[in-house]
Amino acid sequence: MKQFAFFLFTLWWCTTMAYAQVPVNEKTKAFQYQEVVHEEGTQADFFIRAINWVNNTYKNSAEVTQVRDPHTGIIEGNHRFRLQNSNAEGIITEGEMILYTFSLQFKEGRYRYTFGDFVVKKTSRFPLERWADPEDPEYRIDLSDVLTQVNEHISGLIKALKEEMKPPVEVIEEDW
Repeated sequence: MKQFAFFLFTLWWCTTMAYAQVPVNEKTKAFQYQEVVHEEGTQADFFIRAINWVNNTYKNSAEVTQVRDPHTGIIEGNHRFRLQNSNAEGIITEGEMILYTFSLQFKEGRYRYTFGDFVVKKTSRFPLERWADPEDPEYRIDLSDVLTQVNEHISGLIKALKEEMKPPVEVIEEDW
């Protein structure tokens, strides 16, 4: 009985730690990455830097972005990535496709990014959060591995975005 209780506690702890990796929107209870970043630049500067980030990050950037509006300072897009499953022997196989949306919004001296609407693409699409619900038939026991992969992918995108959004370093030429 003690072993069973320990197993349940461990399962609960692992699930809790997995949720700690992926932020959850308080209102919608959906997985969402969102932050306002204060940085030096104008709306137009941020827009140009973000277009460079999109072009460097995605192979077909024109296909990925649905909205590129320099007047309102908004870039919106959809993309996807494939999960990787590993079995007991350590063999890695391709898993399900995860689709997501992103939005970049710019104002003077700051910008906001949002990555959300994570959807699992199978025969039909359903929200990624269904895998986290133990009552749902689509519940995944290996949820922590899935959320780790999602977190690593999106965190990498965010890190690259923040680097690209920094103002360019001015090189001072010596006059000799």
